[in-house]
Amino acid sequence: MDITNLIIGIVSFVLGIIMLVWFIKKPIKFHEDPKDNMGADDIVQHENLNKSWNQEAIIAFVGMIILGIIFIYKGITGV
Repeated sequence: MDITNLIIGIVSFVLGIIMLVWFIKKPIKFHEDPKDNMGADDIVQHENLNKSWNQEAIIAFVGMIILGIIFIYKGITGV
């Protein structure tokens, strides 16, 4: 049993779950500044950028959860 891998796995798994739930509840949104005059094209580009950031963040958090599971397995079995 490897304690360091077990601790790293538990921390990664818990943080991945917490961040994923928090990010699903409050995703990145585009808020237009009333002082800054933006055209329709700029607004669409900002919305698309935020959408891609949201997708990448969800992928990263799921990756953290998977790595946490792998490290927990390595910590328990000592492989």
